Amino acid sequence: MFVSKPAGERILLTEAEERHCKEIALKRHHLNQDRGYQPHRKFDGYTDSQIHILGIVGEYVTRRVLGMGGFDSFDFDGPDKRGDILLPNGEWVEVKTGRKPRYNFLIEEPDWERLFLAEYGALVWKMPTPGHYSCVGWCSRSEFAEYKEWGSHLPKPCWLLPWERFHAIDELKSRWVPVQQTLW
Repeated sequence: MFVSKPAGERILLTEAEERHCKEIALKRHHLNQDRGYQPHRKFDGYTDSQIHILGIVGEYVTRRVLGMGGFDSFDFDGPDKRGDILLPNGEWVEVKTGRKPRYNFLIEEPDWERLFLAEYGALVWKMPTPGHYSCVGWCSRSEFAEYKEWGSHLPKPCWLLPWERFHAIDELKSRWVPVQQTLW
């Protein structure tokens, strides 16, 4: 059962955190360019580097909400890895970040299964107030498969899961905290 949660868990990033996210994003962007990776992103008026920045901020916000630490856990393996965040139990989370509230979780190509390999997806929104973000929640990959919709109305059609279908982010944390506690 899905419950609509319009706000999610809100996070305020400092200027230093946003600046560090930008540095990480630009490093990842340049490495991907040097490797010849082609972006698999829906065009929404942002440049590739702006999309990288927004994505890194979303990953950082999700890590903070899940209590998974700071900047040292970002990887630079390229865009075709299993997901964005590796949980302590070995499962992955794919993070999508919308540039404003009410954006949905979007998979940018018809072949969604190739781009959404993680067990879970997390959705983050950039809020209108500078430095404010909302971690809307999470879905499982199987829920995405079952409830996804084809967004033919979008400028570039893609698969989407409406944000109203997401679970509270704390529920995702409760799925791996017991595993983490046994490791201590």
